[in-house]
Amino acid sequence: MEAYELNGNQKVIYTYRKYIFIINKSVPLMIISSITLFILAVIFIPEPLILFMTIVLLGETIFIRSFYKKMVSMKLSVDDEGIHFENYQKKFIIAYSHLESIGSKRLSSLGGWVTISSSYNERFRITVAMKNIGEFFKEVHDQLVAHERQDLANSPLLLKAYHVATFIDSDFRRTKYFGVATIIYLVIAIAFAQIMPIYGYPNVALAFLISLFLVLVVHMMNESVFYKNKQFKHMKELGFSPPIINEEAEKKNIHLFLYLSAVFHIILTVIFLFIPTIG
Repeated sequence: MEAYELNGNQKVIYTYRKYIFIINKSVPLMIISSITLFILAVIFIPEPLILFMTIVLLGETIFIRSFYKKMVSMKLSVDDEGIHFENYQKKFIIAYSHLESIGSKRLSSLGGWVTISSSYNERFRITVAMKNIGEFFKEVHDQLVAHERQDLANSPLLLKAYHVATFIDSDFRRTKYFGVATIIYLVIAIAFAQIMPIYGYPNVALAFLISLFLVLVVHMMNESVFYKNKQFKHMKELGFSPPIINEEAEKKNIHLFLYLSAVFHIILTVIFLFIPTIG
């Protein structure tokens, strides 16, 4: 998070996570690739279906560019004056007295968005991909209480948005525990899986795919079953109070999971080296 000076007070600015910015940077390359593909299709493959699919791809890429441009330029902050919104197109403040609704048609631990509207037709939509978005919803709740807007402060959807966003924030935090060592191990494992079939060990690639699939499945189940149920049950009792999380214990659990995954992959690779070719 970053802070900036406004009316003499330090405020937190909420922005989208770094991976959104990385995707946005890659979009121009996607547009160039789509245009190149379109030109090649016109010259070498003048088939109507190929041309149509290429045009659709180009259109989607341009749409993605517009969509992500809005996201990366978005900045939110909360203070006594209201909710401050800014992107490359517009900038406004929604005062709590003019805050009309906080709604969502889709919001779950898998993602979703929340729409905030004012009585002056000012509105914006935010997704749970924003960094520390749980803290944003808590700040909004606290300000609504302070400004005697219990009609919105006690909204079940606002509480749900806070719980979902807080869980997703913790979910992203746990991904950081994978660390650089995991990336290095994956690169080596992929290289090994690509090289060994050349020397007559094709099953090594299959061992890697099986290991990777099982690791991803177990990790997703661990997140959705263990951490999700535990944290949501805890937050249900606390309301808008932040949950108490033992980050050191989480880090140890993730590291233990990674060590066991690496051992499983190595054992499976060794076994596959000495069994007949599969397929």
